[in-house]
Amino acid sequence: MSDQDSIEEVTKLWTEIAPAVAALIRSMVGRMHDAQDLLQDVAVEVVRQYPGREKDKPVRGWVMGIARNKVKKYYHTNAVRRRALSDAAVELVAASVGDKDKDDYSYEVAAALRKCMDGLDPRTLALLNLRYEEDLSCSQVAERTSATIGAVKVTLHRLRSSLLRCVERRLGSARGTT
Repeated sequence: MSDQDSIEEVTKLWTEIAPAVAALIRSMVGRMHDAQDLLQDVAVEVVRQYPGREKDKPVRGWVMGIARNKVKKYYHTNAVRRRALSDAAVELVAASVGDKDKDDYSYEVAAALRKCMDGLDPRTLALLNLRYEEDLSCSQVAERTSATIGAVKVTLHRLRSSLLRCVERRLGSARGTT
């Protein structure tokens, strides 16, 4: 295979898998800018390692393994930051991504999360939006909501735990396990 063929092949692969990798990283990293930086790091690593990868192993799992390793390194390097999901949840999400077609996975997780969020009250949804969509720090969220930083952190922690349990239950139910 020529270098040009290899470049075209890895470009096509990355274009297809990037949304799932981005979703995995975003679920593992709380700050959007850090997640975007990690996604770029994964892309570089995929291109670098692609020619020497084991051809008989599933490409999707290989790429997700690179993403998981990059995120783990990120947490070791930035020990003061807390992850959005537990190690067990990260492994569940990563395994799901490695085993499913991207459309199935994206739809399944998004649908499960949507169902879990349906019952949330408007105040809770606003808090989630401030923290994760607007990428505000907990102190900034506290200022905007006239709450204490401690209250915001506790509420977000409980909410993430609750949503994680709900998504895991829904994904488990979708696979026929409980």
